[in-house]
Amino acid sequence: CIRLKDSRRAHQLFDEFTQKIDMKYDDIGMSSLLNTMIECNDRNGFERVFTEAKSRGFVATNVGVLNVCLKGMARFNKPKQGLQLFDDTTQSPDFRPDQTTLLALLTLCGKLKDSSRAQQLFEELTQKFGIKPNNIVMSSLLNTMIECDDLNGFERAFNDAESRGFVILDVNVVNVCLKGMAQF
Repeated sequence: CIRLKDSRRAHQLFDEFTQKIDMKYDDIGMSSLLNTMIECNDRNGFERVFTEAKSRGFVATNVGVLNVCLKGMARFNKPKQGLQLFDDTTQSPDFRPDQTTLLALLTLCGKLKDSSRAQQLFEELTQKFGIKPNNIVMSSLLNTMIECDDLNGFERAFNDAESRGFVILDVNVVNVCLKGMAQF
């Protein structure tokens, strides 16, 4: 369905399977259906499935479903709602974000041009939840600072990336650093 960009058919098939074979809704099925709506660029379909996933409790209890929802919020230009969704989800004591969560949050902050929130979320997720930044996360943080036109934030992120060895070892981080240095 994704290749055909047929989100309506994907949703129809999902409903048929859940009814005909008494398949239970689960986090994998919900994530797949949400991702199909995103890949088909179907904002209305995404919103319907998101509402359903949220009402069934999948968003609050499964980081994979949350990550796909945050991706959709970024794709469909709903960064404030995405950050609010994250804030609401973190109220659960069992919540455990991952690197994908952090990447999605940085994307949302970049869309809002909110570098201070990006830095705050980066610090919170790396310190409180023990997420270890990799080259992709560091590149994303640097890119977010560039998108926000925040030279001080870029310099802090650059120094952080450098102290972790990413500036020397990773070509993606080097390219983002060069992009930032050219902009500032």
